Amino acid sequence: MSADVAPIRRKFYVACNRLNARSRGLVEPVRVQLVKSFCLPLITYCIGALNLKRSDIQLLSVCWNDAFRHTFQFKRNESVKILQVNFGTLDFKHLYDLYKFKFLTIIGIKYPYGLPLVESLDSFTCLCM
Repeated sequence: MSADVAPIRRKFYVACNRLNARSRGLVEPVRVQLVKSFCLPLITYCIGALNLKRSDIQLLSVCWNDAFRHTFQFKRNESVKILQVNFGTLDFKHLYDLYKFKFLTIIGIKYPYGLPLVESLDSFTCLCM
């Protein structure tokens, strides 16, 4: 399955903007936790079942990075990867890989025989290790 990520991005930015507008007086760790709780699920819902193109992964990665940039008032060209690590989250590319791995693992457990996805799991496992 593939998907159009434009509506996903739009909903994510709307949620982040609303959250940031209502949480201006809160400290950054609380705001990051709110973004992780309420906004991150908007871009990660069912992504394990989707075959996203590299460009779509990049677009969603920019969304995720922008949420951190806005929270910490970073400029567009400043990296937020160290902030993501310090707050116990992964960058979006690795989040996508993790969700894809979990999805393929569950499919392999529920349907161990006769699914071509199980073959994909073996090759995907090798890439992750």
